[in-house]
Amino acid sequence: MAYVYLYSGPGADEGNSEILVRSLQKSLKPGVYTVCGLTADEIIKGAWTSIAAAFVMPGGFDKGFIRALGDPGATAIRDYVWNGGSYLGVGAGAYYACDYIEFDKDGPLEVAGDRPLKFFPGKGIGPAYGPYSYDDERGARAPPVDFFQYPGPRSTSTKIYFNGGNLFEPYSKESSTMKNGSTSEVTMGTYEKPLGVYSGLPEQPLAVVKCTAGTGVAVLSGVQMEVRSSDLDGNNHYLKPIKQELQSYDVTNNIVWSSALQELGLQVVV
Repeated sequence: MAYVYLYSGPGADEGNSEILVRSLQKSLKPGVYTVCGLTADEIIKGAWTSIAAAFVMPGGFDKGFIRALGDPGATAIRDYVWNGGSYLGVGAGAYYACDYIEFDKDGPLEVAGDRPLKFFPGKGIGPAYGPYSYDDERGARAPPVDFFQYPGPRSTSTKIYFNGGNLFEPYSKESSTMKNGSTSEVTMGTYEKPLGVYSGLPEQPLAVVKCTAGTGVAVLSGVQMEVRSSDLDGNNHYLKPIKQELQSYDVTNNIVWSSALQELGLQVVV
């Protein structure tokens, strides 16, 4: 039995984590994987790396990840991926895996700075659709996304749940590894290919990317591919119209989600 581990600790959104676990259990091939949580202390100790099929960083608040995991936790995750592991980051988990982030730049919620994993050699800039609120779901959307299915190059147009996620801006090939005043000498990963673009935004920026780091792989998503309309509270006046809008895309998004898991080398329900 292989294990798909989900970070469970400060910074992780409990509701999103529950949805992720449920979606993983539905989509991964039964009898092959067990999905379970890992605390920050367990991540730092590192015993999990030898039996992990993938590591998942959920949505939430990535400053919480940084405080809880520190350099030892980030190093454990980096080493796992660089040595052949698979990382899935959604929402905050995607921001956390960029070299540098800019959230709500020049706004009241501004967060900017280097991030430790550096699987994506570029910036995570968000929210791709604003405004965002930590207190409610007023920032939730169902933006159009063109997703490129595994193994490609088929393209699927869909709408996917979004709330505060980022777009990805890769550095130019001519750029040095030192960015934004960073003093880090940590080697960055390689941006391999787009998996999805925000088709409703100017210039269709990257919404989902696949990166390589050493012999490992990372799939990072600014949209929450794991969410279905049934996961949304129809009594919430922010979510009710989005729930209705996403219903007709649930089947397509099951395919998109499974495709992203396959990009990580995981076996899915056919």
